[in-house]
Amino acid sequence: MKIQTSYTFALLSTALLLVASAGCGGGEETAADPAPPPSDEVVSEEAPEGSDHSAHDHKHGPNGLPVVDLSDGSEIEWDFDEDTSEFTVIPVDGESVNAVRVETVVEGNEKTYEFEQQETEDDSRWVLTNEELGTAMMMGDAVERTLVVETEDGDLTAAVQHFEGH
Repeated sequence: MKIQTSYTFALLSTALLLVASAGCGGGEETAADPAPPPSDEVVSEEAPEGSDHSAHDHKHGPNGLPVVDLSDGSEIEWDFDEDTSEFTVIPVDGESVNAVRVETVVEGNEKTYEFEQQETEDDSRWVLTNEELGTAMMMGDAVERTLVVETEDGDLTAAVQHFEGH
């Protein structure tokens, strides 16, 4: 078990080093490029023609964050800030959420990351800042990542990925 843990640590460290040296490229907000204001409409944003950034081919929710479809067809906004390893989940459909977590599997090793609820003037959101999960997000297909949203009607799930530039 110690060898496998050391191997997993080495794999995660190497991936973090590769990601740090490669960078993500773009997506930084500046005063001239503020985040879009919240709206009630879910919109679709496709990659510009000729662009190789197909990761931007997804919908955005009322808060300007990428929308993820849950297993029952409802939607949540999902975001990962690669600079701070902060994750944000905001229910879009007014769904009553009891808890949020991300479950990962790396080489058969499972780990669960629990989010904390934060109430704001505009919404109820679930947040987590965790560098280990941040690294797992940047490892692509080497890590299986499942978002689990607990509701009164049961658990809703979705595979989650990192959208560059968000």
